[in-house]
Amino acid sequence: MSESDQSRPRITFAAAQQQDVIALAAESLTAPLELLSKDTDEKEKPKPAPSKVDVDEHLLTPEELIARYNVNVNLLKPAQSVGLNAEEALKRLAEYGPNVLTPAKKVHPFVKWLHCLSQIFNVLLIICAILTWVLYGIDPLGNAPNSYIGAILFGVSLLNATIEWYQLQKSAAILESFLAC
Repeated sequence: MSESDQSRPRITFAAAQQQDVIALAAESLTAPLELLSKDTDEKEKPKPAPSKVDVDEHLLTPEELIARYNVNVNLLKPAQSVGLNAEEALKRLAEYGPNVLTPAKKVHPFVKWLHCLSQIFNVLLIICAILTWVLYGIDPLGNAPNSYIGAILFGVSLLNATIEWYQLQKSAAILESFLAC
């Protein structure tokens, strides 16, 4: 370890406290299921997630952090710190909810495909296809091969969008499998 790593305080729980907090958290996770069984009029509406979260903890000193979050930390001997007691952890779990990230909104696959089709390269291919069909409409006898070229350009843009969409779907599935763990 470097000297800066050794001087940085480490916060740990005692093993018994960790088990108490885990047991209380597991019990509190079943509480939302009980709320679901009650009439919906009785439930309070959940607070909407803030659109912008102010994160300034990295600017604070350890003493300011301890005071702000009301935790029990021994800065001189971090291994002896006890952190939150089980009651405070349960109270914060009830107040703020579990410490999990909110998943991103799902986008319909067809909308994703349309987004892939609207990429600049595909748009240029479609414009070229339309222009070749316009030329064919102006002079059908002299520009007969252009109708085939226009169809090929349009087909290539659809194929390109489909391949890109397929790759995005596979990447999203892999990412979801990581988050499921």
